Amino acid sequence: MGMDGGRGPIGRVWVANVLLMVCIAALGVGYVVMNNTSSTKGFAIRALEQRVSDLEERNKALNLDTVTAQSLKDIEVRVSNLGFVPVTKVDYLTVGDGAVAVK
Repeated sequence: MGMDGGRGPIGRVWVANVLLMVCIAALGVGYVVMNNTSSTKGFAIRALEQRVSDLEERNKALNLDTVTAQSLKDIEVRVSNLGFVPVTKVDYLTVGDGAVAVK
């Protein structure tokens, strides 16, 4: 009996082939797992990019609403709806060291 444990050259080739197939299968499984992980992360990144885009659009709309609400014409309409009347004449009185407005 030799060092090969009683296996001849055919046995050694068979063991080498089995080991080679196991290594190839392990590499294939590893590749599929890595590819799946990358795809999953890609979908998550795309979803987050879409959320950022949606939030940016919402921010633009809110900024436009703010500018509109702060416009002088809009303020005049809201003041009129509250029942306020425009000031037509303002008289100032000087009392002591300050000024007081009188209608």
